[in-house]
Amino acid sequence: MKNQCILSTGFVLFWGLVLTQCTNNKGSPVGAQFFQRNNPGSESRAVFQAASTDTSYHATVNAGASPYLYVGENTDARTQSLIRFASLPDSGTVDSAFVTLYTQRVFHTADGSFTVSFHTLTGAWEESEVDWGNFDVGLIGEEIVTADIPISQDDSVIVAIPQELVNAWMDSTIENNGLFLTYSAASFVAEIFSSENTANTPRLTLHVAYDGTRDTATVYATDDAFIATTLQQPTKEHLLVVDGAPLRALLFFDVSIIPADATINRALLTLHLDDAFSVLSTDASFGLRVRSVNEYPWPIPSVPYDSTTYASESLEEDSVAVNVTLFVQNWTSGETANNGFLIQGGTEK
Repeated sequence: MKNQCILSTGFVLFWGLVLTQCTNNKGSPVGAQFFQRNNPGSESRAVFQAASTDTSYHATVNAGASPYLYVGENTDARTQSLIRFASLPDSGTVDSAFVTLYTQRVFHTADGSFTVSFHTLTGAWEESEVDWGNFDVGLIGEEIVTADIPISQDDSVIVAIPQELVNAWMDSTIENNGLFLTYSAASFVAEIFSSENTANTPRLTLHVAYDGTRDTATVYATDDAFIATTLQQPTKEHLLVVDGAPLRALLFFDVSIIPADATINRALLTLHLDDAFSVLSTDASFGLRVRSVNEYPWPIPSVPYDSTTYASESLEEDSVAVNVTLFVQNWTSGETANNGFLIQGGTEK
């Protein structure tokens, strides 16, 4: 959710039209008729300066497969995370327990640190399903501990959690729903490695007593996901594309002026970045995916689109041209209906 770009658009189509009518003179060499056309056709170039209809809208996505977790608040972003440690020892008594989180970086507008609040979760959730829109805030239990996250990269955060809680999780009769990470007031968003990152997976370190002996056990996160939203709203001047939260853009171009028998040689969707409003990650690039929409007018926010095919490009400077030839070819040939483009962040999930 660290990335967003704010765009304006252009659309360029190139097509060639070849008429198939030809003559067939008996005295001509075999095959010559293919080179003796009354009208060999022409190549045209059409430029659509703007979409006839466009907008941005809020969607919800599941981010359980993300290599990162996020918690905190920065500008218009709101982020929280869920973690569960399920592979616990089946015997012994825990006398101390520590959760270790590895931060990749912190997005901030001021120096210092901010406080993350750890809560129990009182009900079940699925990593592959939870998102900001469907998360039940009634599942957030009591606060068990808080931890300060510094504004520096490559730091680990170690926080002690009540051993009574872990001992309860080890009791097979008690449901282990994990932890919920949130914040009170923050101008920061911490980027934390998730269980998808094998080197820096969130871990739970336990000191366990077994019949007079003590041992140390390390348990890695078995389930985790972040949920996010943004308070940004679409404007008349800009299209907004945001990862993770997310925001998506929709564009419709009227291509009916292109003859049905035309051959589309190239179609480019050109997007221009307004870097005065965009927030990009430190590598200064933003991945985009362009998809074909399945319904028009658009039933926002549940806009159906073709999930099997997309055109992708990386926005690294002030503009980008995405090759959308296949989509336009399908529209003009009647293979699929023209319901417009959907633009989403390349790492939206």
